[in-house]
Amino acid sequence: MLDEGTRIALGNPELPPECEVSSQRYEYKPCPQHLEEVMPNHVFFHFFFSRPNGHQKPKWIYRLPKKLKESILDSNNNDLPVGWGVHINEGPDYHVISAFVLLGLVISGVLSICWATLTKDVQGAFGMGAYYATVEAAWMATLYFKWSQE
Repeated sequence: MLDEGTRIALGNPELPPECEVSSQRYEYKPCPQHLEEVMPNHVFFHFFFSRPNGHQKPKWIYRLPKKLKESILDSNNNDLPVGWGVHINEGPDYHVISAFVLLGLVISGVLSICWATLTKDVQGAFGMGAYYATVEAAWMATLYFKWSQE
């Protein structure tokens, strides 16, 4: 856990240089490797959410750089510490939220048209559709704020 006041600057995606591996400050295999070969996103999240020791061939785990021995925060010199690791962007999936909102609006429109056709009451049908769309928007906003707080 980082203490208050610790700043993290994200640079270009890169791996620790060979000198960091040869001096045993970091470990990853094979060294050197091309950045494109490190690990695809879907494989990383598969390992992230799977149970420990669940795979017989942990080929990908060795490709992620691991800090050895001392912590990056235990730097004795006054220079800013430099480190490599995994950066995960957390947050709601806006594409899925947008798809659900669009689906709700389409359902609202279809229900309104069907109700208007069956009852010959256009005003009541679209009032019902507007109510449905309002409830859906309030529900999605509530879920969004709940997910944002996690």
